[in-house]
Amino acid sequence: MNDVEINGRIWMGRLRSLDTCPNRPSWHFRHSVCVLAFNSKLYGFLNLKKKKFLDLQKKKKKKTKDMALCFRNIKRHMCMLMRQNFAKSCESKLNDQINMELKACHQYLAMAYHFDRSDISSPGLHRFFLQSSMEEREHAEKIMKYMNKRGGLIVLSSVPEPLPCFASSLDALKQALKMELEVNQHLLDLHTLAGEESDPNLCDFIEANFLQEQVDGQKILADYICQLEKAQSDVGDYLFDKYMGVGMHANK
Repeated sequence: MNDVEINGRIWMGRLRSLDTCPNRPSWHFRHSVCVLAFNSKLYGFLNLKKKKFLDLQKKKKKKTKDMALCFRNIKRHMCMLMRQNFAKSCESKLNDQINMELKACHQYLAMAYHFDRSDISSPGLHRFFLQSSMEEREHAEKIMKYMNKRGGLIVLSSVPEPLPCFASSLDALKQALKMELEVNQHLLDLHTLAGEESDPNLCDFIEANFLQEQVDGQKILADYICQLEKAQSDVGDYLFDKYMGVGMHANK
């Protein structure tokens, strides 16, 4: 016997005792007791239904979670089938590199639209940093495609908040050069690790797609910084930005 049936029997017993009582209560009182008994029975019924519904939802959630875990394990197993001579340390380092590239992409995007503001209006720097942001994203996507080819597992982490504004064009370019040096150093460390793990495929991938491009990018930023330091005035900033717009390094 469940709680609903017990409550119903208790209230029906109380009603019978009222009918046989010498001082029989009024009809209104007995009607109120009947309503109360019905509400109690309904409340118990709804509670029972709610409990069954919650139990069913828990079972469905657990089943969905188990299925997702099963598919994830199958995916990992399929990745492992093509995996050969790809060390876990290299996989972890590549994931770090992906997140560094995405962080740089985020920072360059913030720089680009900082210099697009109406109170700053540097279209040359805006275009330069916007192009740099797109290149960093392409680098991240290139590494992710490579990870899938090697049977690795991509792990993306949260991207930190970029610097909101900069004191000057020179300050932004110095920050960009510092960031490029950090990215390049991480690539060099990754290349060294690939050599230690006897992974010539990874060494070739880094050399062919990143190392020379990083050096070229650092040279461009260093040239820009040198030009701005020579100018050292608002007019110099304006002329430099105009110079960037027509392509300072177009022929290099």
